[in-house]
Amino acid sequence: MTETLASMSLDLFGDEERRNPWPFYVEIRNSGPVVRLENYDFYAVGRYDDVRQVLGDQDTFISSEGVGLNDMVNQQMKGTLIASNGQEHENLRKVAMERLTAPAMREIADRVQEQVDEFVDVLVGSGRIDAISRLSRKIPMHIVGDMIGFDQEARDKMFHWTEFGFNAFGPMNVPRTMTDVEAARDMFEYAFRVTRRGSLRPGSLGDAIIDAVEEGRISPEQGPTLMVAYLSGGIDTTVAAISSMLRLFGENPAQWAKLKADPELAPQAVNEILRMYPPIHWFSRLAAKDTHIGGVPVLKGSRILPLFGAANRDERKFNDPDSFDITRDAKAHLAFGFGRHVCAGQFIAKLELVSLARALATKVDRIELHEAEWAVHNIVHSHSKLDVTFH
Repeated sequence: MTETLASMSLDLFGDEERRNPWPFYVEIRNSGPVVRLENYDFYAVGRYDDVRQVLGDQDTFISSEGVGLNDMVNQQMKGTLIASNGQEHENLRKVAMERLTAPAMREIADRVQEQVDEFVDVLVGSGRIDAISRLSRKIPMHIVGDMIGFDQEARDKMFHWTEFGFNAFGPMNVPRTMTDVEAARDMFEYAFRVTRRGSLRPGSLGDAIIDAVEEGRISPEQGPTLMVAYLSGGIDTTVAAISSMLRLFGENPAQWAKLKADPELAPQAVNEILRMYPPIHWFSRLAAKDTHIGGVPVLKGSRILPLFGAANRDERKFNDPDSFDITRDAKAHLAFGFGRHVCAGQFIAKLELVSLARALATKVDRIELHEAEWAVHNIVHSHSKLDVTFH
């Protein structure tokens, strides 16, 4: 049965819509499987099964024409890990994941736990803190920075690059898109500069990219784009997830008590945190041929916007989706995407998050939330302010 294409004048990239997108996602889901956003002429998909269909069918909904919402960034990103298809994507992904597999993470799990424990120990009982700078940023910038092998110049700039670079993926008629293009350009220039032997720590993830270039497994032009993938995918998304963890446990003391009583619930709790507040809310796709989504006809050349955040709270998939419940089986969340383009760095992100949940559960009696404000960002759902006390 063919359904009618719904159309809405909703400005999904307004300030309020980015700070608190959840009620607007409900409108999109209730309007139909596919909703044309009149302000931008994009096609939003918000229901879980339909988002999963788009992400899982890379032959129909392609990434090789870019995953942003403007021509400039889509042209710049062509041929990168997230904006490629077929064998090109497989070659890049194989190199990117060589040292980021689940078995590789198990080998470093104890060391990461020790590092995270040390970060938490310093903060317990130290009074009110800026959790973003003192913890959320510190963990991924230290752990991922070490793994990639970046020097101090990169570490000083990493968060600025990644936090603002993603804004460039938005529509061109949104001011913050153009404002932050410079950050993305600076990140790319640095990546091209250091993708050469001797620039990064021997044995690091970054050095492995240089190995792959010298061995001919990827081209010299592709090496820096993988370096950017490590940067853009490994820092601000984890910063956002850590901050969301602190907020959710601060706002939900009953759930915090459950984790305190059983720290082994940490992996399950992390899945629920990622379902509730996925760091990345969308990457677009292009329809490579005439097709259907949820029974709605979609024409070749349509720019599709699968909304991970909306799918993760679809009542058709998750019971009482707006409630935070760490005993829920939430592993089907789409925070890391789905299909061949599922996040290559998901295992290191999970390791960092689970390590932190365990450290907090064993070292902190109560998380007191003082002040929390959501940032206005085109694609990343994160905090601009988060003050807490670890009692």
